[in-house]
Order: sequence, then C-alpha cells, then structure tokens
Amino acid sequence: MKTKILMIFLICSFPVLCLWAEHSKYSFYYSQKLNEGISQLSVMTICQDTRGYLWLGTRNGLNRYNGSEYTVFRHHPGDSLSLADNEVNEIREDHSKNLWIGTSRGLSRMCLRTERIRNYFNVDGLSSASILSLLVDSSGKVWVGTRSGLCCYIPEQDNFKRVEFVENFNSSVTALMEDKTGNFWIGTAVNGVYQCNKQMQVINHYDRHAGLPDNSISTLYEDSYHRIWVGCQFGGLNRIDVRNHKITSYTSANSGLKNNYVRCLAEWDGEILIGTFDGIYAYAPLKDQIRKVSSYDEPGRGLGHFSIYSFCRDHTGTLWIGTFAGGVTWLSSLTDRFIHHTPGKTVNLQTGIYGTACVDKQKNLWIATEGYGLLQYEISTGEGQFYLIDKDSYSVHNSNVIKTVYAEDDCIWCGTVLGEVYRFDLATRRFCFLYKYPIELAIYGIVRDAGGNLWVGTSKAGYALTCFTPSGERKTEFTGPEGEKLHFSSVRCMEEESPGVLLIGMRSAGLYRFNTHTGELTVFRTSRPEQEMQIPSNYISSILSTRSGDVWVSTYGGGIFQLDKRGGVLRRVTEKEGLMGGDICKLLEGADGNLWMSSLQGISSYSPSTGEIKNFPFNNGIHLREFTYRGGVAMPDGTLCFTGNDGFITFYTPEMPMNRFVPPIVLEDLLVNNRLVRADDGTGILSGLLNEAEVINLRYNQNNLAIGYKALNFINPEMNRYAYKLEGYDEDWNHVGERSTAYYTNLRPGSYLFHVKACNNDGVWNEEGKTLRIVITPPLWATWYAFLIYGLLVIGVLYAIFHYFNARRRLRERLQMEQKEKLQQEEFHQAKMHLFTNFAHELRTPLTLIITPFEELVKRMDMTMELRDKLMVIYKNAQRLLLLVNQLLDLQKNQSGTMELQVTENNVYEFVTEIYCAFNQIAQTNEITFTLDCRDREFQAWYDKVLLEKVVFNLLSNAFKYTPSGKDIRMLVKCIPAGELEESYRKEVAPSALYMMLQVVDAGCGIPLQERDKVFTPFYRVPETAGVNVPGTGIGLSLVYSIVKLHKGVIRIEDREDGTEGARFIVLLPVSREAFTEEETDAMPVETIGDTAFAQPVEKPQTSPIGEIAPKKPVVLLVEDDKDVRDYLHKSLENDYEIIEAANGIKGYDKAVQFFPDLVLSDIMMPKRNGLELCSMIKNDIRIGHIPVILMTARSMVMHIREGFEAGADDYVIKPFSMDVLRIRIQSLLQSREQLKKLYGKRFSPEVVGVSTTSADERFSQKLYEIIEKNISDQNLGIEMLCDQIGISRANLYRKIKAISELSPTELIRNKRLEVALRYLKETNMSVSEVATLLGFNSHSYFSNSFKAFYGFTPTEFVQMNSANKEKM
Repeated sequence: MKTKILMIFLICSFPVLCLWAEHSKYSFYYSQKLNEGISQLSVMTICQDTRGYLWLGTRNGLNRYNGSEYTVFRHHPGDSLSLADNEVNEIREDHSKNLWIGTSRGLSRMCLRTERIRNYFNVDGLSSASILSLLVDSSGKVWVGTRSGLCCYIPEQDNFKRVEFVENFNSSVTALMEDKTGNFWIGTAVNGVYQCNKQMQVINHYDRHAGLPDNSISTLYEDSYHRIWVGCQFGGLNRIDVRNHKITSYTSANSGLKNNYVRCLAEWDGEILIGTFDGIYAYAPLKDQIRKVSSYDEPGRGLGHFSIYSFCRDHTGTLWIGTFAGGVTWLSSLTDRFIHHTPGKTVNLQTGIYGTACVDKQKNLWIATEGYGLLQYEISTGEGQFYLIDKDSYSVHNSNVIKTVYAEDDCIWCGTVLGEVYRFDLATRRFCFLYKYPIELAIYGIVRDAGGNLWVGTSKAGYALTCFTPSGERKTEFTGPEGEKLHFSSVRCMEEESPGVLLIGMRSAGLYRFNTHTGELTVFRTSRPEQEMQIPSNYISSILSTRSGDVWVSTYGGGIFQLDKRGGVLRRVTEKEGLMGGDICKLLEGADGNLWMSSLQGISSYSPSTGEIKNFPFNNGIHLREFTYRGGVAMPDGTLCFTGNDGFITFYTPEMPMNRFVPPIVLEDLLVNNRLVRADDGTGILSGLLNEAEVINLRYNQNNLAIGYKALNFINPEMNRYAYKLEGYDEDWNHVGERSTAYYTNLRPGSYLFHVKACNNDGVWNEEGKTLRIVITPPLWATWYAFLIYGLLVIGVLYAIFHYFNARRRLRERLQMEQKEKLQQEEFHQAKMHLFTNFAHELRTPLTLIITPFEELVKRMDMTMELRDKLMVIYKNAQRLLLLVNQLLDLQKNQSGTMELQVTENNVYEFVTEIYCAFNQIAQTNEITFTLDCRDREFQAWYDKVLLEKVVFNLLSNAFKYTPSGKDIRMLVKCIPAGELEESYRKEVAPSALYMMLQVVDAGCGIPLQERDKVFTPFYRVPETAGVNVPGTGIGLSLVYSIVKLHKGVIRIEDREDGTEGARFIVLLPVSREAFTEEETDAMPVETIGDTAFAQPVEKPQTSPIGEIAPKKPVVLLVEDDKDVRDYLHKSLENDYEIIEAANGIKGYDKAVQFFPDLVLSDIMMPKRNGLELCSMIKNDIRIGHIPVILMTARSMVMHIREGFEAGADDYVIKPFSMDVLRIRIQSLLQSREQLKKLYGKRFSPEVVGVSTTSADERFSQKLYEIIEKNISDQNLGIEMLCDQIGISRANLYRKIKAISELSPTELIRNKRLEVALRYLKETNMSVSEVATLLGFNSHSYFSNSFKAFYGFTPTEFVQMNSANKEKM
C-alpha cells in the first residue's frame, strides 16, 4: 500500500513534458465521415476543377466530392460512355472545362458541362493505353505521358500524336510539369528528367550522370522561389538549380528523410511537404532541414495511412492528402485556431472535468479539476503538473474535487466540493487548510476586496456568503442600513465593482450589488418592475470588469447584459441579437477588445463597439463536447482559455484565422414532379448539367420542383448555411440553415428566377450566389395568343351583349310603345265594352218596364185590333232591342273569358227545325225561299243549346238581312266524320272525332276574299258595296266566331257552290261526348233559370166570403234602387202582398230586422250595399235567417248566378222577366214555408219529418233544441231562459219561433216535453207521475190534459195500449 502511494506521489510531483513543445502547425484532419461513400480508399490522385468540386482518382473509380457526399464514376463493360478503366492514375482540367482522366487502360475526357465521357485508346493516337501523367500547359494544350512515350492532343482532329522530344524514346513518362518560364520538364521511369523548351526540344537532361541519385522519377514540383524539385522512386528528394545545373539531394542517408520513395510534393507555409511511403515530411528552407511532421503511428496525427500518394491545394489553401489505403486527409490552418490541450491524456490520467482557472504573477495557468486536484500548466512549454489535496485517500477523485480557484501574489485559494477552503503556497507547492464549513457544500466563488477581506461564496443558504477579515475574524451574517438581516442564497460568482462594493451572482436569485460598508443591497432580477433593474435570467454564471471599466454579466439562459455605471442595466445581448444560445458558461475579454464567451453551443464573440456577433459551434474546429460552467481565464498576453469536459482550449483572438473564402455554389439536382431529371433522359428539360443551364423550360403540368444545391466549402461543410428565393413567387429570402434542397409546388405558368446564396463555416456569404431562370409555359388555352383570342371573344361577346341589350332596349321601348298603344286601344275597347255593357245593363231595367206591361196589355181582350197591332209593333221592337242588349252582354262575356260551355245531349233535327219554323214566317214575309236540309231525324249530339241557338240565329239573321226578295236561303245540317272532310279542314279538326256540319247559304252581295278574316272582328262591318246599305252593329259574326271556337269548332266563309252571288258560312262542331270535359257538361243549362218555374202551379187564393175576416197578407220586402222598377213591382204585387220598400241594401237589412217580412225581393246592383251582401247578411243573422230571398238582376252570366246562390239566395230572376213567372215563384216559396211551419208545429226537430232547412234556420233550430233538451226537467224552462242562453230579445224570439213553427215559445216547450214524454212512456217502465215530474210538469192533471189535447188520449190510455201491443208481439 505504501509503495502504491509513493508511486502516485512520484508521478504527481514529476514534471510532465508534453510532446508538443510548440503546438504544431501540422494538424491533419481525418474522419470516417469524410471517407464515407468513396469508391475505394486508395486515393492515387486529387484535382479540383474550376467549379470547386474535388475529384479523387482511386483504384476503383473516379469520385466527385461536394463536401457531403461522393458521386462515383466507373467503367462499365460494354458502355463506351463510361470510364476507360476503374484504376485512375492522373486527373487534370483543361481550359475548355474538360476533365482528363488517365487510367491504366486508356484516357477519358469528361465534359464538365454535361459529364459525358469520351474515351481515347491506341487507335486514337496514344502510344500506350496506360496513362501515367497528364499536363495542361499555359496555352491549354494537353500532354499525356504513357508507358510508351509522350503524346499531344490535337483538338481539330480529336486525336493524339506522338511527341518525339528524344529520338527513339519509348520509355514511360511518369511526370510532367511546366515551369514559370514556359519550359517543360519530363520525368521518366528510367531516363531521369528532361528539360525542354516550348518546341519540345531538349535543353537539359538530368540523370545519374548529371548527379541524380536515381533515374526513376515519380514527381516534379516548382516552388514559389522557382526552384525545381524532383522526387525519385529510390533517390529521395532532389533540388535542381537551373542556373548552374547543380543538383542537391536529400535522402535517408544525409537528412531527416526516413524513406527515399517520394511520391508527391507541395508547399505549405514556406516549407516543402514531402509525401513518402512513410508519411509526410517537411523541408524547412531556412534551416535546410527535413523533419517528419506526421506519420501513421504518431498520436494526434490524423493520417488515414502512412503511405502517401497525392497532394492537392484547393482554392481555400487547404491541402488534400491522398493515402494508399486510408482514404483522404486534409490540412488547414483553420484547424489550429482553437488549440486543444489534454494534459491528463498525455500522461494517461483520468483527471475529470477541467473547471475554473486563474493565472499567477508568473503567468502560469492554474486550473481546478474535478477529480485530480490543481493543475499548473505552462502554455509556452506545454508542461503541466497536477497537485493533489489528499494523496492518501482511498478514492483520489472524490477527495480532490476543486470547484473554484483564486490567484494572489504568493498563493492560489482553492474551494472544494466538500466545503473546504485551502491556500496553495506557490513557493512550497503545498496545500494549507484554512476552513471547513459545518455542512457539506460546494464553494463556487472566492475574491479579495480592496480592504483585504476574503469573500467566499457557497451553494447553501445560511452559508452562502462568508467574509474572512485580515484580522482572522469570520463573518457569515450581514445586516442592511436599517439593521435588517440580509439573506443570500446559492452564490455562483463574485466581483468587486468598486472599493467596498461587491457584485454577487446567484443560482436563481439574480444579481446583488452589495455595499459592504453601508449594508445597502440592490437586487437585479427578471421580476423587477423597473426596466433598468430587469435582467434576462436569474442564473448568473460570471461577472467581468473590462479594461475600459465596463461591467458585463453572463447568465445561464439569458445571454449577457451590461451594467450601467449609474446602477442599472444598460443593454442586453441574447439569441435575438444573434447569439447561438443563451446558456453562457464563462465570459472573457479578448485582446481584440471583444467579449468572448463559452456556451453550451460553442464559442461566441461580441463587439461592444459595433454589435457584431461571431459564432463558432463545436463542430467548427472546437475539439470539446461541452464547456465547463464558470471555466475560463484570460491570459496576460491576450490568450483566452476555456475549460471543458475533456481538457481545455486556448486561442489568441487578434491572430485568429478566419475562413474568408467565398464558397462557390453549384446546382446539382432537379426533381420535376418527384422524378429526377438528367440530361438526355427523354424529358428534354436538360441538355447538360443543371449547374450549366441558364434557363429551363417546363410545361404547365411540370410545376412541382425540387432543386438541390451545394456550397463547395470543405472546411467544416456541415456549417454551410443557405438562403434562397424564387423571384416571382417568394417575397423574401428563405433562410433554411444547412438544408440543401428547395421545394416548390403548384407553380403557376410564368417566368421565375431561382436565386440561392450560401455562407461558409465562418459566415462569409456568397451574395452573388447562383441563379436559374425557370419558365413554365402555359397550356395552349392559357397562352398569350389564346388570351388574345379570349379577349377578342370577350370583346365580341361584350359587343354582342351590348348590341343585344341595345336591341333589347329598343325592342322594349318599341314594345312599351306598342303595349302603351295596345293598352290605350284595350282601355278604349274596354271602356267601349264597359260602356256598352253598362248601357246594356241599364237597358234591361227599362226594358223590364216596357216588355212586362206590354205582355199584360196584349193579353187584354178589351182593346181594338188597330190598337193591338200598334202595341205589337212596339212589343216586337222592344224584343229586338232586348236581342241587341243580349248580344252585347254575350260579347262582353266572351272577351272577358267568362263565357262557359254547358253542353247537353239533344236532338239536332228538332233543334234546327224549331229555328227553321221561327225564321220561315220571316222568309214568307220577305218573299225569300228558305229551305232546310236535315235528313237525319235521329241525329243526337252534344252541344250547348243556348249558345248554338245564338250561332244559328245570328247566321240566319245575317243571311236574311243581306238577301233581297226573290232569292233563296239554304240551311244544311248533317253529321260527318273527320276523315270525310276536305283536306283543307283536316288540319283544324281532331282526326277521330265526329262533327256536325252546319251550312247557311245566302244570296246576298257576298263577302270579298280580303274581308272574310275581318268580319269576325267585333264591331267590324264590310264596307258598303253594290249600293247595298244595310244597318248593323258588327257584333253578331264576332259572337258566332267566339261561340264556335268555344265549342272547339271551325267556321269558314266560302263562295256559293253554284258560283252565283252570295256567301256560304260553314260551321264544323264536334258532337261526341269525349270532345268535352266534365266541367263543360251539364244536365240543364243554368241560363234557363230565367225561363223555368221552380215551384209547381198553385191555385189562386179564393176570396173570403162576405162577413168573414180576410186573412192577413204575407209581407214582402222590396229592395230596389230604381224607383220606377220599385213602383212597378209594388203596384204589380200590392194586391196579393203587403209591400215594404227599401232603396238600398243598408236600409233593406234594417227593415228586414225591424219588420220580419215573409219574403225579401232584392235587386243585386245597388249603391252602398249590393244584393249579394244583403242576402248574405240576412242568411247569417239568426233572427231573420229563415226569411226566403229572391234576387233580381240583369247579370245573366253563370258566374253571377253561382255567386247569388252561394250568397244564400232561394231563387234568381234575370231581367227582364215575366211578371207572371215572378208571382208564381213568390207564391211557391211562401207556400213551401207554410208547409214547414205546419211540420215544425207538430214536430220540433226538422230531422223528424225529413225536411232540410237553410243554414241560419238550421243553426237556430239546433241551438234552440239543445237548450230545451238540456233543461227539459227544469220547471223554470221558459221564454226568459231561452232568451238568456240564445242571446235574443223576447219579441224577436217570439217572432222567430212563430215564423218557423206558428207556435208561441210556451207552446213549443210544452209540445217538446209531450214528445219526450211519449218516448219515455213507450220505451221505459216509468210511471206517468215519474215522467211528469221528470219533464218539469207542475201537476199530474195538467200533464194528462195537455197529453190528451196533443195526442188525443191520456197518458194512462197510451200506457195500456202500448202494453197490449207488446203482449201481441
């Protein structure tokens, strides 16, 4: 055990000398990721083209590298467009952007615009298919070194020719070079090196005889000092002085070169790098020495393999190194800007995390480790030494965890995780124990103020802040200005802002400014309401006082902020301002005046003067995985140190190298509708590489795009950032980070410009970027000429619409004018018709007063014959006048559309014979021969008898009117099927119908052909012809035409068949039942109401014998507005009836209620209230609803008659009427009412006798019957009760019951009780006394007497008879 402890002590106390006395500038970078995807790990040659791609030739194909992936080109047997062979020896690019690839079995030329390959072999002029070297000279000429000599490319002939620079030279040309003077150097496999001029004439020849140690040349190189270097396969490195032809050789025998096989040469930072079979060596010209800078087996050297084959300096100055079986490695000055130190790994110690750091007065760096004590490290020498607090502990790591260090002149103060404070003496290099807290806690901060007090901050409340005074006193409690106790929580850092004023950073309580003299405490927190007191995070990680006196504070989660000298927060710098993250571990000031901070994301710098922020993530050359909280220090020389999980890094900010290279951008992939597009893939989109295309044309349905792009920066390429926009679609740049594909979907047809830009790992942007014009052609229907056609069509349509609406407007205006004219004509016609109609209606009333008295006069027998003849003349003209009035009314019916067809089945022969007889007397009087031809005496047909009578009557009247004496008139009537009609008629008739043909042939003047269509127009008359002047109205034929059309018939006018003068009227009417609808058929025409008596004849009342009292006359209420008619009717009816007159409907209703007439005779057309309204009011009044009403009117249309009966009229009389018929109708109605009264007097209920009453009577009777039935047992049932429940006065009730039953109300109640008593006695076993009591009779005797008076036998006798009948049954 003692031996083990002694060994540990010796190891710790022995100075450790690092292998890097001076940090090497040769930090090679090799990673597995860099070599993933390469076709083969033996990289024989490397070349970078003008676009920026790296080309790597291997033993198994050609590789193109874009910073993230490799694209491999190989030889495919049978494919002449693939590489000549997979073993690639040399790569060069010519001035025409062709890449020449030399292989072991031929030469390939790749066009970099299309990546198409053309292969060259012996047949193309090559002296050998095995290519060993390539050269593109300053003029662009391509030289090829083969195993059998040198060849030159002839572009005009697209082949090669052999170059004989030496007579009969047939050896391998292994190396080619052109120097600055334009001379060519040719290295051979066995003949050394030839120097030739531009005409390929040998100037000098260097071989063994000239001083070269070996004739097998492997590489040639000219450095920046124009010195020629020759690498030999067995002769090491050789320098040729062209001025004196002196050769200086460096071999393993006379230099630091350990291997004489020199394969490649390159210049790096003033030195010549030598690639050998045994790693890389560097020749220092100033020292004229060669040293090995990297080999496969040295730690920290990043070569993939010890055998080096090729070097290539890219556009950024990075050196790419190809190895035999280790892939590719690169060397860059940018890899050394953050120097990584791992003292523990150097001596194979597990030191744990490297924590806080400080610098002593000797500028030594001291770092606290969390597991291996205190580290002292000398950056200039690379020496480091660890000092343990407890060397004897069983667990060294647990007892040697130091959380904080603080340097003074002669010591280092250390605070541990166990709550211990140590003083490390710099002279004795020993730890001295100072103090241990009573509880286990971590010490995070130690600082000494201007007063000499040592302040210690810990993680536990109650012990968070401790002051050790110079006198040895220890204080842990502090009070404010008012004596109040101050509380501090977990302290993380401290800094003296000014003498006596401490800035204390807390774990979660923010920042405190504590005046140790006054006790005043100022708190900065996120929750403070004052803006100047708010901080971005309450977790304080470090406090920094800059050289300019500014105070900056870093936080964990909120970036950094600056304190104002007046006491507030001046400004804040967070992620919004550009920091990678807000979790700041340590804040330092660099020699450049910028603030440098370590964070969980890497390192950031902030310039307080300009606000510029630079970010360096971990993958940008920082070889740590995480920085330590509060770990870091600024060295006196300006070097910054940040500690981390695996060592620490140092860097000098003013000389920090930056990647200033502007990365070129290339467009690599194009996906259209999720399909990768290549040149010559059949789509026609690309003819070459996408990067070479300036414009791509797409169809309208190829509008889903994905464009792949790359920035060719190979220094930490994962840090490349991109931004793109599609002009015409995007309004601003899309910053997409490291994503290298842009996606666009559903692009509309049009022209777009895709623009992409990128930055390298240090944020240097290529603002010019790369552009690509994208044209999406519209479909045929969306092209410009299509829109032109559309525009023309729209213009045409608009013009057509304009023309249409203009024409429509003109037409509307014309129609409006025509309608206005037509309306005026119609209004005039209607006014004329209204005038004629009203005139006709008005004529009916005086005609009634003319015709009716005349009918009575002509019946008188006491007048002379002469007077009778004169009266008959007057009577005939009155009838003629009535005919004209009726025609006017019929014409008005037709034009108003109210004329209705009511057909019935009649005998045609009898119908026409009756009319013939009526006109035959006129024919005889006028000496006209009138014949009728109707042979079928049984001809039955369906027609409207009234309307057809008017047709025949008008046609015959017209014939007799125009036929002179001595001529003939013929009327022909026959039944004919439609199929037997002439062809001209068949178009107007139904093909399967049966028709009646009526012809009226006259011998008048005839009707001209041009006038025949006009004669059916109302009021039109044919102009006077042939001296004939016959008066007329022009109504008859118009009425005939309307009636025929209403019958669905046809009427025509033709000439006579015999050719003589005259006219022939032909009427065709359908006569079958199927030709008419149900509504058009009727059993009896309504129009015959005026000529048919409903009541049966009654005998004239006999005069009462002398001495007897004459019976009372029935009362008739006459309501008529025309006084003459009213007087005439009064005089005509006063002998038989008592007449009450009323001049209008209002007075008529009042008198009906007042006088209770037996009948109401009323005109319809009256002022104030017409007859229909009066009739309806009477029938709906329960008091007078039983009174019969007869309506008189000149309105003879069916609809008017229907309205009258719907209003409740009992009869309807059309003016003019026969006075005899009117008397009969009045007598008939009154007689019917008398019969009802008698029946009602015997049996109250109308249903008992099977009599139907009017609606008002029925409602009154039902209500009266219900009241009596309900209260029949009530002795109080009487007039008073009936009046109350019916709502009628005693007088009206008495008159109403008397009018309908000839009984008084008391008699009606008694009779009803007796009727019910009879039913009870017949149907029940109740006694006579029980029935009498039940039905409300006061005494048994009164009941018996009343029963006997009503039925003729007593109740007892009825019971006995009923019992006897039951026994018989």
